[in-house]
Amino acid sequence: SFAFAANATDYSATLTGASDYLFNGISQTGEDPAIQGSFDIGFDNGFYVGTWASNVDFGSGDDANAEWDFYAGYSQDFADGWNYDLMINQYTYVGESDYNYPEVSAAITAPTDTTLRVWYTWKQFGQSNLDHTYVQLHQGYAIDEIWGLEAAYTYSKALSGPGADTYWYGKDHYSNWLVGVTASYQGFDFALNWQDTDIDNAKEADGRIFFSVSRTFDFK
Repeated sequence: SFAFAANATDYSATLTGASDYLFNGISQTGEDPAIQGSFDIGFDNGFYVGTWASNVDFGSGDDANAEWDFYAGYSQDFADGWNYDLMINQYTYVGESDYNYPEVSAAITAPTDTTLRVWYTWKQFGQSNLDHTYVQLHQGYAIDEIWGLEAAYTYSKALSGPGADTYWYGKDHYSNWLVGVTASYQGFDFALNWQDTDIDNAKEADGRIFFSVSRTFDFK
């Protein structure tokens, strides 16, 4: 248990309301709003554990109604303003356990608020032996203590396994991106951005405006 490796130094919970639940540009809620929440514990040696949940809707005839994830990781600062983060995440879907799958990721963040993260799973969305990866480059920019800008580009690819060649709406890969503004005020965090993909045959992957507001509560 991480609790025996170090003392817990930070507990936090976050509640979020969003105009949609977009996972790499694709709606997970049938283009409807999402209510999301998380609880995290950080330890003084760099380890952390947490859980995150959101409502989902994959269409009529699908019994999944919520996604509930569990994760653990290790993060450390190094050099001057650099950080690395290693994480393993377990996706679980309430109502459709066949979708459950594990995922590992690694990220590095530069002093310029530039983050490169790579994710990998060997069981994409519960499909046995379907290897899948995605890579994201995210850039943030603080205008002042309240306002900021962000942009991100993500490339997702099914590597091998059943249906890999046609996994993403008839092809094995797709790209998505976002550009927008962020704000933090009176303990609330806001995001307003435009997200789009290069998938042109799925309504849930169309370009759209995304808005979210969240509040994090810290417990010592």
